[in-house]
Amino acid sequence: MSDLEIKRTKKIDYFSGPGEKKNRLILGDTNVTKLFLKFRDQNIQAVEKTGNVNSMRVLSLSYIFPINMWDNNSCITSYVKQTKEVLYAFACKGISMPKISDEHMLYLKKVSDTLDHDDVDISTFTFESASEQDVNVKAACLESNAPNSNVPFKKKADFMSGYKDLSKYQAEDDFVKLCKHMKYSIDNQAAMAIEASVALGLLCEGFVCSIMKMTLVEEGVYLPVTLRNFRLRKSESELISLPRAMECLNFVLVCINAYN
Repeated sequence: MSDLEIKRTKKIDYFSGPGEKKNRLILGDTNVTKLFLKFRDQNIQAVEKTGNVNSMRVLSLSYIFPINMWDNNSCITSYVKQTKEVLYAFACKGISMPKISDEHMLYLKKVSDTLDHDDVDISTFTFESASEQDVNVKAACLESNAPNSNVPFKKKADFMSGYKDLSKYQAEDDFVKLCKHMKYSIDNQAAMAIEASVALGLLCEGFVCSIMKMTLVEEGVYLPVTLRNFRLRKSESELISLPRAMECLNFVLVCINAYN
């Protein structure tokens, strides 16, 4: 496993040498590992010349290659274009995030339509809950619309503000910090001989959030995947954003329970 810190003077080659096992991530006819390591080598040279590189290039130095289908600037496929189709299919395989039922979406629409009518008691609205997730969303909806609950935020949330930089060489943004801390979690799990290590992360920048999942797909290839983006609710008028956030948090709960 590689160190979290950026290496400028020492290059570690896990994939060659007499008698060593050669691990490769090969999807279809594409040797993804080879392309990733070539990209990393280019970035080592760029750091030596300029002393400063962007977030994606910084992460490659720690063998981290993010996938984000909603933001090209935060996706490795913008730099290693040959891997786009196969990586998207690989990243999404086996990931299921149950949706809020259609009946519950109609319930939220009904609640939203009453926002201008203080004399309407939304607790009297009923519907048949299709799942535990529906029940949880309804409870959150009722709580958030209780008297004195609509207190405006004084500032935007930032869940990454407590994380320190892990690089000695340049300032890191929140995305880089989160990915490196997820890698640190994966390495700790591997040290404890936990099979199929997984790290989950929540990046919250202002009111826009991203739920991420990282796995070690091959030796020296850490793959953090942005599963979904959602917005935090700022006011009653954004009640419709609640289901998407609850779906993401429910996914995290299911993943945690799977390891208990």
